[in-house]
Amino acid sequence: MNLLLVFDGFGPGGDLAVCMDLYMALKSKGISVRVVAVRRPAVEDLVAERFKSRQIPVMMINRICPSEIKNIRLLDDSDVVHIHNPGEYLPLKTALQYRRAFRTKPIVVTLHGPRPVKALSATTREKWSARLGSRLVDHLIIPSQHRTQDLQSLGVHPRRIKTIGNPIRSFKKLDRQTARLALNLKDDRFTILWLGRMCEEKAPQLLVEAAPYLRQSGLDPLFLYAGIPYENIHEAFYPLAEKLGAKVMFLGYLADPSPAYFASDVYCLTSKFENFPIVLFEALATGLPSVSPQLPIVENELNNHYGLYTYHREEIETLSDAILKVHDEPIIDKAKISIDTLEKFGYDRTAQQHIDLYQYLLNS
Repeated sequence: MNLLLVFDGFGPGGDLAVCMDLYMALKSKGISVRVVAVRRPAVEDLVAERFKSRQIPVMMINRICPSEIKNIRLLDDSDVVHIHNPGEYLPLKTALQYRRAFRTKPIVVTLHGPRPVKALSATTREKWSARLGSRLVDHLIIPSQHRTQDLQSLGVHPRRIKTIGNPIRSFKKLDRQTARLALNLKDDRFTILWLGRMCEEKAPQLLVEAAPYLRQSGLDPLFLYAGIPYENIHEAFYPLAEKLGAKVMFLGYLADPSPAYFASDVYCLTSKFENFPIVLFEALATGLPSVSPQLPIVENELNNHYGLYTYHREEIETLSDAILKVHDEPIIDKAKISIDTLEKFGYDRTAQQHIDLYQYLLNS
């Protein structure tokens, strides 16, 4: 089977990482995959760097249209086209663009937009556009059941929706001391990891705001931040951390985040909303106890998951309580956390679910 994997306008954040993980997972199952990415001029160099760091060959195009696709002659030997789209739903205009470019090929679209439908305007026109747009492709893939319900509320027929989780990679295990040396961490105190795109919707400041609450309970941790700074939030952290007496260390972007996972004692997700929080799943896959807000994706896919502690979204007190539970837990079986996560979301299972869908479309 020959697959054409298309990334439609992603930045260098977690959604791009999810797409690249799918590429690696499918290659591991023997699928022939070619990759095309639509340029976003402001972040094109960063995106190219991400592909290079994962050793993924990619062809960049300006937009998805018949002339661009014809020029690079990618359709001749492609059996299925799988497009990754950053939106919450597929508008009619975009679906028409895809269908005209890829003609009669089976088209699968994975939607990565994190916002729930209630956060959108959901006007009559929007619902009409989403419903008709879904009819121009063969299947929409959503990583969690809660997004399926969102799409159905827009009038998308359930037959066109497939729920498949994103593949989670496993990392070579490092002991804590080796991992900390790799990051030049000389402070051996209890370490809380935050990893991701530092922007408003990810609410990274929430974690350091928990510092006074943790200190009142006798815990003075190291807050380890890794990721891409957006919207000048990074600059605001130093005065905030100093004001709150929090010990903060910034690592910047990590092409290989595994040392950060293995060097930490707990990972904290602070997002206001998420479609599929790849870092949370990766952290659990390494065996790292994790703290997360009670998001729909967490309640649907990780309900009662061993090693995961939840709190009320954007509540500093319950966030602090969840961190303290990890700190005070006498024994945490990290191997069990890792095994339970990879059994459900590892490369092998999710790659096979995608392959089964492609095969179904080819046989239809």
